[in-house]
Amino acid sequence: WSSNDGQLIASFNPQPKAAALFNTVTSHINNSLRDGGLPSLNKYYMLDLDEDSLILVVIFDDFQMGMLVNSNKVQLGLLLNVVMPKARESFLEAIK
Repeated sequence: WSSNDGQLIASFNPQPKAAALFNTVTSHINNSLRDGGLPSLNKYYMLDLDEDSLILVVIFDDFQMGMLVNSNKVQLGLLLNVVMPKARESFLEAIK
């Protein structure tokens, strides 16, 4: 989704309300970090939710990408070290 307005650009199983929500969450986190004198978010942040759910928000300059996964079925190391870097690489190549 676009970081400017939270509008979806492309999606598998689109969730426009979730995209808008997490666009706002990302902005609030960055504002809070800045106001606290801390560095801003870098490449991603992750939320561990109830019901075995894990949300990974991947951050680009003008875009964000979100993934909801079952935390019991995903290997965290594989997600962070293989899937996310490949997804970032593919996305950056696509927007060139």
